[in-house]
Amino acid sequence: YGFTMKDKKIFIHLLPEYQGTSFVTEPLYCKVLNCIDLYTGKQLKFKQSKDGVIKISSIDRKTHPADTIIALILDKIPPHPKHIHVPRSVIENKG
Repeated sequence: YGFTMKDKKIFIHLLPEYQGTSFVTEPLYCKVLNCIDLYTGKQLKFKQSKDGVIKISSIDRKTHPADTIIALILDKIPPHPKHIHVPRSVIENKG
């Protein structure tokens, strides 16, 4: 997996090695307004905890397994976007 960012959007790239159908981020210090599968255009289910952690569920990994791209639409640009990462425990459990 990897991340790219433009303006108020964070793009999560799930590559073939990532097998899960859910994904959890470290805290984002802004509000997520929407979560979209860019290949299908469908909105994805997500929950943002009080501390800013985002859990995305029901990710379709079969439609475009080479690079599933999920867009997080934010209310503002995060103060430290370079620090976004997924905890090791999530990687080991594969979502």
